[in-house]
Amino acid sequence: MEAGSSLGMNRLKTFRHILLPQALRIALPSWSNEYAVVIKDSSFAFEVGIIELTRAAYYVSVSNRELWAVTYAIVALTYFLFTFPFTKFFGERQTNKLKKLGMGGG
Repeated sequence: MEAGSSLGMNRLKTFRHILLPQALRIALPSWSNEYAVVIKDSSFAFEVGIIELTRAAYYVSVSNRELWAVTYAIVALTYFLFTFPFTKFFGERQTNKLKKLGMGGG
């Protein structure tokens, strides 16, 4: 706020041009990691994804007993492919951003 006032900016311009970019630079990577948590833990994902996919796997495994492991493996792989790329991408971005800020990021 002091930097904006020293440049003659009002509070809105200071927030928009100085404070918000700094806050988003630090907060955005951790917010993006929440994507995987939302997919796994939300009621939408539970109602649509888990129940429907496991029900379909159950019906296939009942009709073909020898394919039960394959069907459940496909369900697990589907969830893995649905969450892993986003988690990996945003995790790498967060690590790089922390390194640039000099905050570690191992």
